Amino acid sequence: SIGLFFTKLYIGLSSDSVAIYADSMNNLLDAGVCVAAIIGLMLISRNKSEDYPFGLGKTENLIEFIISVAITVSGIYFGYVSVERIMYPMPVWFSVQYAVVIGVTAMIKLSLALFLGRNKTGGGIIKGIATDSLMDFFITLCSLISFTLSSIIGYSADGVAGVIISITMTVQGIKALIASCTELT
Repeated sequence: SIGLFFTKLYIGLSSDSVAIYADSMNNLLDAGVCVAAIIGLMLISRNKSEDYPFGLGKTENLIEFIISVAITVSGIYFGYVSVERIMYPMPVWFSVQYAVVIGVTAMIKLSLALFLGRNKTGGGIIKGIATDSLMDFFITLCSLISFTLSSIIGYSADGVAGVIISITMTVQGIKALIASCTELT
């Protein structure tokens, strides 16, 4: 996810595409989720001790809460930026090479979703990552379509795609926020 983040960040900034930029931030959040999940799993695997007689079981829920807040805030921010882009359109600098690279990143996410979707031993965690990868594929596909359309129609379809991506991120964040709040109580 970090490699995809930097690739999409570079393309988003150099082409002035808010949809690709938002997509890159989604990949950064995915990387953060993975790191937080690893930390959370390490902490909850610790046994009960004198200092922590009930263990560290709620740590995972607290980390999920923090991550869900970050996703929700990012989604709202990109919604604001995308609506601003619709109101004040700016040219998107289309490049075939950039479009191909974004297409390849979409195929990477689809391949990951299909691979993980076939895995029957991972349980809920693997299923969740597969579902997230499939959603990331559609987000990247949306940014690729808007990137291409912006070059064809001359209007910033980029802002509309940014709104779609931000809504998707915000809904994901709110669902995770509700789930983590339920588990924390």
